[in-house]
Amino acid sequence: MTDAADLVAKVLGDAPIDDAILDAIALSACADGVTNVELVAMLRLARELPSLRGLPPAEVDDRVHASFGRITNEGLTARLAALGKATTDPATRRRMFAAAAVVQYADGLVTNEENEFLLDLADTLALDDATVAGIIAEIERELDIEPGALSS
Repeated sequence: MTDAADLVAKVLGDAPIDDAILDAIALSACADGVTNVELVAMLRLARELPSLRGLPPAEVDDRVHASFGRITNEGLTARLAALGKATTDPATRRRMFAAAAVVQYADGLVTNEENEFLLDLADTLALDDATVAGIIAEIERELDIEPGALSS
């Protein structure tokens, strides 16, 4: 089985991880609540991403904390809307959704709240159903799981 950092790296390719991608990942991690558990998991994930691995750990940590700070200050709904407005490039929108979806699958269970978040994110990013289904199918293939097996 591929781990979350490797899978995020695969779906993002060589593209740098900007604040929009980090925010999508952080929002996904917080879909069922913002807690220190999500922050610690996000810090660990970010430090393992190939495009961030070469940066000083304090810089990576600062970027993750800033992402969580935006979510805390603006709220999940407002931050989600801001991401949709800020990102117009279709390839970036696809990468944002794929990275966020990987986070949902990483813990082995996709809750109803997490499914709802992914649907909201897809709508916010103006991704059609076929694109979303293709991304999810790719993730499930990479993780070698049955389609829909992790949904609660």
